Amino acid sequence: MPVAAAWAAEQPGAEQNLRIIQVDGHGEARANPDKAVVSFAIETKGSTAQEAGARNAQIAARVIAALKSKVASGGKVETGGYSLSPVYAPTIGHPSAVRIGSWTATNEINVECDPPLAGRLLDAAQSAGALGSSNINTESGSSQARLDLNVSASALSASEASTLSAEKARKMVDLIKAKLGGKGTVKFVQGSVVAESEQGGSQTQETIGYQASNSISIETGAIDQVGSLIDIAVAAGATRTNFVNFNLRDDSRARSEAIADACRDAQLKADAAAKALGLKIKRVMKITSIGDFRPQQTGIYREASAVSAASVATPIKPGEITVPAMVTVTYEIE
Repeated sequence: MPVAAAWAAEQPGAEQNLRIIQVDGHGEARANPDKAVVSFAIETKGSTAQEAGARNAQIAARVIAALKSKVASGGKVETGGYSLSPVYAPTIGHPSAVRIGSWTATNEINVECDPPLAGRLLDAAQSAGALGSSNINTESGSSQARLDLNVSASALSASEASTLSAEKARKMVDLIKAKLGGKGTVKFVQGSVVAESEQGGSQTQETIGYQASNSISIETGAIDQVGSLIDIAVAAGATRTNFVNFNLRDDSRARSEAIADACRDAQLKADAAAKALGLKIKRVMKITSIGDFRPQQTGIYREASAVSAASVATPIKPGEITVPAMVTVTYEIE
């Protein structure tokens, strides 16, 4: 054992003949974890703060519900943090520089119906967010009204804009079909996606959208189910696993063992130091436990794998928990 942490001295005053030696002892205890904490991130983007927040809330609700249905008895599912912030695009450089600020996807809906229905349908469609016009075709001998509607949505990526626009168009089709009552036809036409460019300013930042981020954490004693819970959260819409931590629900026993190990280490150091000085340990005068050392994880293993219907759960293999301790012991020597 090293003896660098030991020192001896004579006390001044009335006890100047009292000689002491002080050493630091280090110890640790190991135990298998019985608690796991997993944190998931849910990140969404939108062209407005309301859109980003609403989409995030929908996904977070699904993730929380999915986890609550599977977490073992005594476990917890809770929100760890939430943020909603603008996304900026730098426009440093030439004032005339053009850049892509967002993407807009547009879908077309064509409706044919009896002329008396056209006005009501157009009003309903515009109230629901569509743009369009109607005209009456009399070439076939019987009057027929035709509505051409456009439904669009903007987002920070082309794929997100396409998804949002398609969802909006499907809802529009359902609304119109309900009002037609079988007295007409509705045709959905897949539209286009175009980039919306912006003129860049000199040395400025512009808001091009918003990002919402939600953190959901779970605590469970079912260590063997952690991999399955990760897969469930991802399937429900979580975009990232922040961390997987393992710990002890009660580390008092392990901490006591670690302190005892630290005291034995101190004793060995003191004996070695005293022997090197030609002295003997007489008695222990004082013991102080230093600091509040947190348990440390060792050997945590996670193998990333694609989740499919036929795949096994993400494998999680926690190692032992190490509980450290440190003591300072003062001995009288003779």
